Amino acid sequence: MPRLNRFPIGAKLATGFAAVLLLLVLLGVLSLGQLSSVSAGAQTFNDDIVPSVSKLDDVAAAAATVRQDQYRHTATPTAAAMVPVEKDLKADLAPSTPSSPPMRS
Repeated sequence: MPRLNRFPIGAKLATGFAAVLLLLVLLGVLSLGQLSSVSAGAQTFNDDIVPSVSKLDDVAAAAATVRQDQYRHTATPTAAAMVPVEKDLKADLAPSTPSSPPMRS
């Protein structure tokens, strides 16, 4: 403590301010470094998770279409009226070609 008494108050204040400023700059640099990892995580989420959810929505819509056609099939009173409904069911249940690359797990 006796060494600090040799310096005038202006020098002490300037040293304290410089130390706070140095810590602030260090914190900013570290924050920018972490921001890039957050960006990489968001990119991974966008590339892996969002397409999977989109595929699940497509599957749910296709299942709803099949259920509707099944109901139409059971509710149709005549065999002649069932022919177009059965064609729709066969088209719904036919395997579709993939429109995008397989999802990563």
